[in-house]
Amino acid sequence: MIQTQVATDATIAHITKKEGELKQIALKLKSDFIGLDNVVDKIIENIKIWYIFPELQLRPTILCLWGLTGVGKTDLVRKMISYMNKQSSFMEIEMNGEKGIETIQKKLEESSIEATDQCVLFIDEFQKFRTTGEDGSTNAGMAFSDIWTILSDGKFHANLTNKTTIMDELLNARYYKDYNESYEENNPKNPGDKLLPAEPIEIKRERLYKSSLYMARRIKRLLKLETSLEELMKMETSKLMDMLEVNMTSNSKIFEGETYKKMLIIISGNLDEAYKMANNVSDSDLDADFYHDMSKRITVVNIKDALRKRFKPEQIARLGNSHILYPSLSRDNYYKIIALKCKEINDVVYKTTGISITLDSSVYDVIYNNGVFPTQGVRPLLSTITNMLSTAFPTFIFDCLINKVNHIKVYVEKNIMSADILGKVISIEIPVVLDAIRAGITNDEKHVVAVHELGHAVVYGLLYGVAPRQVCLNTTSPFTNGFILPHEALINKDMLLKKVQILLAGRVAEEIVFGNKYSSIGAQNDIHMATACIWSYIAKLGFDGFVGAVSQKNDDGNIFDQTIVSAKCEEMMKEAKVSTNELLSRNIPLFKRMLSYALSTGEMSGNDIVRFFGEFGIALGTVDDGDQLDSDYKGMTEKFLEV
Repeated sequence: MIQTQVATDATIAHITKKEGELKQIALKLKSDFIGLDNVVDKIIENIKIWYIFPELQLRPTILCLWGLTGVGKTDLVRKMISYMNKQSSFMEIEMNGEKGIETIQKKLEESSIEATDQCVLFIDEFQKFRTTGEDGSTNAGMAFSDIWTILSDGKFHANLTNKTTIMDELLNARYYKDYNESYEENNPKNPGDKLLPAEPIEIKRERLYKSSLYMARRIKRLLKLETSLEELMKMETSKLMDMLEVNMTSNSKIFEGETYKKMLIIISGNLDEAYKMANNVSDSDLDADFYHDMSKRITVVNIKDALRKRFKPEQIARLGNSHILYPSLSRDNYYKIIALKCKEINDVVYKTTGISITLDSSVYDVIYNNGVFPTQGVRPLLSTITNMLSTAFPTFIFDCLINKVNHIKVYVEKNIMSADILGKVISIEIPVVLDAIRAGITNDEKHVVAVHELGHAVVYGLLYGVAPRQVCLNTTSPFTNGFILPHEALINKDMLLKKVQILLAGRVAEEIVFGNKYSSIGAQNDIHMATACIWSYIAKLGFDGFVGAVSQKNDDGNIFDQTIVSAKCEEMMKEAKVSTNELLSRNIPLFKRMLSYALSTGEMSGNDIVRFFGEFGIALGTVDDGDQLDSDYKGMTEKFLEV
């Protein structure tokens, strides 16, 4: 009874200690990686059994991390391993997607990791290791293809070539031992340097280690011995040879593959099929919060569907169900990262020179505007921070040292970073690549884009009762000079018709301001999208006359006359344009107020739109980040049930 109580107390103490360690590790990781608190919590929760009681595992713990590039998947794993002090039992393999004969089993055998160790296998860039081609064909002969074996139950297949290799090594050792002994006997050295019959050689010290570390380690793993490596190295080669020969005939276990039951396997990769925004690599203007919200809607179902395009169903099953999805970083996350990294640089400056530097918010803004590409994570941002600060800081620091100034405040105007040192303003031009592109817009483009996009924005607010998520009047994109970002919504008949009006509002606004003759070609994509909406409204969704679907293809054997649908589509497009013109014309004072502000400031935020609408007695509602426009289906249903 006493022994049981002691064991129980020891177990509780062990659990308490290990859980405390995990909490500290989680706190450190959350401090290191901005915006990943939920990810860290999920990782820690999934590895608890492995970390606290690895001996309870019957097979490896498998954890899959998915996300856009640059969000911290690889760095977080490496940091976590460092905080756990598990570097000596950690193996990282980056999949290169190439054919080859390399195996994970061989990598582990050549490492210091024993099969009985609590260890970590980290497989990075897993998306490159596709076993199914885009055309459905099988990709055979890939390097590290035994990953599927260890993912199954942690056990490798027996590798008989290892035994052959060891036999070769031992036979080679016997050969060289015999060669050396023969050479020494037949080539004794005397003062006359003459070849004489062999004389006995006095051995001053017997060799302590008679076998190499490589051979000892291979023998130990192959025969699954408890004997230490050092003891094996002290054995004569002939004894190791005898040991191997005996075990090969009497010990059947050596034919079994090693089992890594105490292993944690972490899979990491980028799945563009799930994170569809990943291809928008040049997009620096779309609000980071948009991508953040979009990434948070990705589910495990989306991940498994994306995996299905790269791997076989039975392989996907071996990855398990512990899939942790990294969100894209939000605008707030990026600003916190900027502040953190700038502080790290400022701390280094203070430590080495004694100079304290305070950064104005304008510095953070210019870094964000020129360094954030939302789908590429922190890498472009970090290089931007380094480039900007390293351009100006040396000059500021030098002037401070010369003038014995120990504190300065730094600020930015356009592409000039400045600091006031004893009443003298020191200014340095910094690289602002994206701002330079934005500044390159012509006067014609500036006015056309402002009129066009604010036409969209005003009609959006009037029809939906909320401001657009974002209005961009000057982009770095080679494909468009501006855009408005709508909210997500459950599309219905009313929403679809309003969407058509909003799409046509840019062209309508141009015709009101510039006249029909000088309307630009910028509405081409809007008109195409509006036409597609109306066609779907009539021919696919059954909202106007037709109940069955009408295909745009000529070979579908549809029974409806497409010319009738086309005529109806054009009629509705014209009606929508007239309604949009009437709506915008009734609100010209509001439109002028917003246009004047946008041309003078070069920007228009959602809060600005709400304020301007309010000035004209129109109250706009708000939509929380990540929420959709609400058509109040709940209210309509409850009203129906009351009757």
